[in-house]
Amino acid sequence: MSSRFIIYALHHPDSPRVYVGKSSSGLTRPKNHGMPSYMKMYSRYPVVRWIAKRRALGHEFQIAVLEEHASAEALIEAERFYIALFRSLGMSLLNVTDGGEGIGGYKHTTQT
Repeated sequence: MSSRFIIYALHHPDSPRVYVGKSSSGLTRPKNHGMPSYMKMYSRYPVVRWIAKRRALGHEFQIAVLEEHASAEALIEAERFYIALFRSLGMSLLNVTDGGEGIGGYKHTTQT
């Protein structure tokens, strides 16, 4: 099945860090993380800083499709599942929330 509804991970073999995301546009959404306009707009997010650091080292992030779905409805729970699973395994995630919709659950720092 080649679905536009996917759960994906951004990673690189030389890095212990991983980002889990969901997409209703197939591989377009994960690829957008590395687009200059996206990186400029979201430069404060850990995943964007991680991508910039990888590129400074001459490396490009990789995309792994973790799951494919027939519709967007299942994506929210699936993303939350993978974030919780990877955290329970002690993986170093770049996600700032527990997953789901947008950045709900994001805790602003006192500096913000």
